[in-house]
Amino acid sequence: YNATVYRDETGEVQGVFAAARDVTEHHRSERILEFENHALAIISGNPPLSAILEILCRGIEDILEGTLCSILLLDEDGIHLRLGAAPSLPGEYNRALDGMVLGPAIGSCAAAAFTGRQTIVSNIAHDLLWEDFKELALHHDLHSCWSMPIYSASGDVLGTFAVYRQIPYMPMPFDLQVTSRASHLASIAIQRSRAAQELKRFSETLELRVTEEVSKNMEQERLLIQQSRLAAMGEMIGNIAHQWRQPLNALGLLLQNTKDAYEYNELNSEYLNKSTATGMQLIAKMSSTIDDFRNFFKPNKEKTSFSLKQAVEDTLSILSASFNNHEISVQLDVADDIVAYGFPNEYSQVLLNILNNAKDAIQANKVGGGKIHIHIARHDGLASISVRDNAGGIPAQILPKIFDP
Repeated sequence: YNATVYRDETGEVQGVFAAARDVTEHHRSERILEFENHALAIISGNPPLSAILEILCRGIEDILEGTLCSILLLDEDGIHLRLGAAPSLPGEYNRALDGMVLGPAIGSCAAAAFTGRQTIVSNIAHDLLWEDFKELALHHDLHSCWSMPIYSASGDVLGTFAVYRQIPYMPMPFDLQVTSRASHLASIAIQRSRAAQELKRFSETLELRVTEEVSKNMEQERLLIQQSRLAAMGEMIGNIAHQWRQPLNALGLLLQNTKDAYEYNELNSEYLNKSTATGMQLIAKMSSTIDDFRNFFKPNKEKTSFSLKQAVEDTLSILSASFNNHEISVQLDVADDIVAYGFPNEYSQVLLNILNNAKDAIQANKVGGGKIHIHIARHDGLASISVRDNAGGIPAQILPKIFDP
């Protein structure tokens, strides 16, 4: 407000010029801006969506005095509206709104969501749009309502923001401006909440899939270990069979000779005792073979110092009968004995697999006079064992996969 007094030459007041500035619009804009900043701060804190929507309703009710607000959300089925927030409307009325079907003539909110345009009803008592809900609205003293669609960033309808008055009323431009800005805030809150829910679902699904894949991989690993054990057992049984072939042949020959001695009356006490002793020695050797294999495949629980040469020789003793049966000669080249620190049985089993692979390659390639050369050496404080055979080497296409499980 500003005023100027006009006087004549004698000082008498001749008139007054006054000017006043209407700051109502300025104060309204400040209130809206303050409300928006407050709402955005709350939204960024990620409280429950229902709490945010209730704050938006109450905020608009404070700015537009004498109004009652509601926010309805479009259901996932796309044809029903669900109550989001309506803190000042009667509970009975809210329950009636929840689950409302979209349509062009089923109240302001259903029409706004259906058409995607704002719907204004200044007098519910005389508007056909409210024909089916007129009694309920008037019963709760609701006489006017305007509703705006809440849009997503892509332009899809997410729900509606409605403002009621308890008198017939045609909203002013400021009323519609405030409602439009409130619906935009509701859109931000709804989309942020749904994005968080989607992220949570994705995270849970991802966690479940990771757990399933880990379990699947663990099962596959268990099966691979089981297959490896079965293969090792099969290899062990095969080698035991090779080791037993000679003593079993000798035992069979001993029994045949004993039978012949009996038939020719040559079986006396001395012959029987000698045959029995020889047979028991053969059986003891076979039993010893089983113990050797059992100890060889028993895992070490603690690291210990062991001779590399001895580890190689123990491995070769397990395979000697099989190698002899397939006419494979082995040359062991050891410059000096080297002591290593680790798990000797596990080390020997690795060497056993390598030697078995060499034997299989020699057989597969039908190499006559198979040869395997094992060289143990020391280089700069480190020990190495190299194994070579005359089977032709590893095929180029297999080389990149030799360390695959």
